[in-house]
Amino acid sequence: TKALLQLNCQGQILDIPCGTGRFVDILANHGFEVHGADYSSAMMAEIPLTSPYKSIAQADVRNLPFATN
Repeated sequence: TKALLQLNCQGQILDIPCGTGRFVDILANHGFEVHGADYSSAMMAEIPLTSPYKSIAQADVRNLPFATN
């Protein structure tokens, strides 16, 4: 968490595996547009509906449904 607090970048970031969304608030508060992906639907089901994720997908890291940029 300390390393995340030192970030001063902005732009898009992919949180993978996002799990329950543990880092999304920190990243969003630092100006990132956060996209999340996780293989486990059970973990993703724990993410609050009010989370600041811009998008979220159930996906394998080897086959992500996001643009390459």
